[in-house]
Amino acid sequence: MDGIETAKQINKNLDIPIIYMTGYSSDDVLNHMTKTKTYGHLLKPFEKEELNTAIKTAISKHKTVN
Repeated sequence: MDGIETAKQINKNLDIPIIYMTGYSSDDVLNHMTKTKTYGHLLKPFEKEELNTAIKTAISKHKTVN
């Protein structure tokens, strides 16, 4: 099971925001990710500040949706 399939299972069973962290930036991968309920993605390598911002943004978006 890859990360996208894992995200689908998490979305199905839990109500938590998901941020993808990937080394792939192809259109195919990005399109596949957007088919799941995602709150963002980071391309590797990333900085600590980028991760912190992505987490804060995901939590904020999740609160407004729920």
